[in-house]
Amino acid sequence: MLAYLVVDPGSPAERVVPVPLRLSIGRQPAGIDETQQLCLVDPSVSRHHAEIRLDLGSGTATVLDTSTNGTRVNGARIERAVPVVLSDGDRL
Repeated sequence: MLAYLVVDPGSPAERVVPVPLRLSIGRQPAGIDETQQLCLVDPSVSRHHAEIRLDLGSGTATVLDTSTNGTRVNGARIERAVPVVLSDGDRL
């Protein structure tokens, strides 16, 4: 596993989700292969909320906000459609 997300950390529902080269996150990320999506049942999450992309050449992971509700990294809202480099331990 190159990268992973921890969903609901510290709760009984905690789970580890492997991140493929591209992971679509949303309430209903339709039209995307199931192995490349993370569905979240939450009214604050857009149908197509964000994408995480891995760049194996540079060894980086970026998040891209594709939502109508906004995406936050470590509590700070990121700009829509502008890739933000992630670091180990970042919170989305």
